[in-house]
Amino acid sequence: MRIVTNFHLTLALVASSLLVGPTLRAQADWKKASPGTKPSARGNTQFAADNVNLYVFGGNANGTTFYNDLWSYRVNTWVKLTSDGAAGSPAKRRWGSACWDFGRSQLVVFGGQDANKKNLADTWVYANGSWTQKTPAVSPAARRWAGMAYDWANGRVLLFGGYGTGNLNDTWAWNGATWIKLSPKTQPPIKSRMGMVAIATSKEILIYGGTTTSSTATPTTEMWKWDGTDWTKVTQTGGPTSGVEPGMVYDEFRDVVVFYGGHNSYPRSDTWEWDGKAWSQKKVTSPGPRSRPSIGYVSALKKTIFFGGYTGALPMKDDTWIYETDKPAMFTFTGTACKSSAGLPVLNGAALPWTDSTMILEATPVPAAAPVLASLGLSKANWGAITLPLDLTVFGASGCRLYTGLDVVVVAPTTNGTATLAVPIPAMPALAGAKLFDQFLILDTSANSLGIAFSGLAEAQIGVR
Repeated sequence: MRIVTNFHLTLALVASSLLVGPTLRAQADWKKASPGTKPSARGNTQFAADNVNLYVFGGNANGTTFYNDLWSYRVNTWVKLTSDGAAGSPAKRRWGSACWDFGRSQLVVFGGQDANKKNLADTWVYANGSWTQKTPAVSPAARRWAGMAYDWANGRVLLFGGYGTGNLNDTWAWNGATWIKLSPKTQPPIKSRMGMVAIATSKEILIYGGTTTSSTATPTTEMWKWDGTDWTKVTQTGGPTSGVEPGMVYDEFRDVVVFYGGHNSYPRSDTWEWDGKAWSQKKVTSPGPRSRPSIGYVSALKKTIFFGGYTGALPMKDDTWIYETDKPAMFTFTGTACKSSAGLPVLNGAALPWTDSTMILEATPVPAAAPVLASLGLSKANWGAITLPLDLTVFGASGCRLYTGLDVVVVAPTTNGTATLAVPIPAMPALAGAKLFDQFLILDTSANSLGIAFSGLAEAQIGVR
């Protein structure tokens, strides 16, 4: 057993054992899906995702064929929720805004352009299988190409900009009953056709790109952040140049913003990711040139779903693509803990083991005064000649088991009854799929005759974003 406090040394000590030989390309990639049922070819839809569905409403096939059917993609198939032309549905439209209102569990659709090329200012919600038109006393002016995302900081839907008689830069909030015009201290410049996404973990909204004219040939590359109260311009270098009508989502599982395609004189086909600090262009399979596709991240599937869009020429597309990593990071928790004087320690994976990041595991509760160690083992089957798990009853720790070898042991700092193990994972793609086995040892003389209480086992599989 080796006890260390230098965590970079910790990984250096075990990395050679974790390298499991040549691996296939390990990163997120686009994969074409083949659902049996799907919406007809279209682009310019109103779309949004909740935790289990990507919703796609309306859109158009060309300059004269508009739709108002509603579809959802769930698991591996498309489901038609309402038919085209169904009574009680919003008017057929394209270029409107949509957002899933998580606070009220309903889809919100605002504005767009109807089949007569008229900008709209109506507000609709879809919930419990039916559409309802709202008639708020106050509402944004008629517009198309506005951005809309869920404001986690305030529990409401946020709308920004769009194009009415010209580009706009007003900020509005929908609280389920009415629209409220906000007056932030700082406003982004006038723009429309931008990407706009909500980040639930930080309770922020990001806007990227857009155009200050009615042309797709004049994209901007600015990024702005909404913190719940005000807008701030984000400093960035590099990044996509096709900021008009892109596909843009926040991948909660991988903790990155995914950007696809967009328009810059013509539709593009590049994939980019924003990790909160920098843009990186990805060398991945491409669905092909596309602007204004339907796109959403579905957290239950841990996947981004992509449908249709405009390629630069008609007809529109009707293809479905999935974006996900082929080497996901994950924790698996097994085994049974044995009590310390504070109770049974429960394991929690606070940060997944992605390469080029820090894996964080927690155990709680632990006694305030008890030192805590964390083992990093290379196996859960054996530790040298010892078969695992090892029943420690004979050593005076009744009901306790050693689930992994004590190959490397680190000190786990304790704060407010929670012990934390933070392990930097190197930026080594070859580690993808490799596993570390982790168990907390609580040095508590009140726990048992051995004076050590043990957590269950955390099996950490290293992933590549």
